[in-house]
Amino acid sequence: MVNDSLSAMRFCELNVEDDVPDHSVLSRFRTELTQKKTFDRLLKKINHRLAQCGVILKHGAGIIDASVT
Repeated sequence: MVNDSLSAMRFCELNVEDDVPDHSVLSRFRTELTQKKTFDRLLKKINHRLAQCGVILKHGAGIIDASVT
């Protein structure tokens, strides 16, 4: 997507001439995190920080089709 979308490139702070990693780089990274048993710990830290910032709602809302209700 980043190769085809200027807005995605801008979001990732990339320039048009920058190389973009393909899907296999992310897949290998995820596999290595899982093998080293760090994936769950990292995900918990990310979710904790998102909850602190109010991005993750614990109650009072549900997400349906990407809309918070």
